[in-house]
Amino acid sequence: MQKRHISSNRVNAAPSSNHTLSIGKVVLMASITAMSILFLAFSASFVYSRLFNAEFQFYLPNIFHATTAIILCSSVTMVYAMAAQKREQERQYFQALAVSFSLGIMFLILQVVGWREMTGQGMTLSGNQGHSFLYLLSGLHGLHVLGGLGVMAYSLFKSYRRLNDPVAELLFSVDPTRARRLGLLATYWHFVDALWLYLYVFFVVNALV
Repeated sequence: MQKRHISSNRVNAAPSSNHTLSIGKVVLMASITAMSILFLAFSASFVYSRLFNAEFQFYLPNIFHATTAIILCSSVTMVYAMAAQKREQERQYFQALAVSFSLGIMFLILQVVGWREMTGQGMTLSGNQGHSFLYLLSGLHGLHVLGGLGVMAYSLFKSYRRLNDPVAELLFSVDPTRARRLGLLATYWHFVDALWLYLYVFFVVNALV
């Protein structure tokens, strides 16, 4: 009787949850589009300044090569997390998501190390325009990574509670809305990773030219 009651509540809640997730998907796609336009606009401004500013200088911290590999690895572990969730393997899901979260934190820490390397060499935010663009673009990207980590931390907290509550794990193991929420998070995280890969290639090309 209790199982039937729970199932009935889940069915009644499903339309509302699906509607919320549909809105979330629209908002996510709109946000991704807006972010893409913003970073492309800053990239165009970067190129314009480089072409028409004789004093334009650019330096890419060596640590940024490592951060690129780290954030790409976080996308791989996010794929593992999604696969584990589909197989209803809660512990493997938690572990893979925790690795993605840890790699994201490591990425941000090493980005700060890169900025400190620049400031240590006298390349400040208010100095040469090329250095200012690097701080601006990598800093904006870092804020978006931070936003994704916030959502990931909440997902980890929920998963940890399920691991320590067998009843909750049983009730939510086949929750379809949970898989969709993870799908939204994964889409955002893969976009943020791809955005950094674009910025990295953009920075490397400009450092070599």
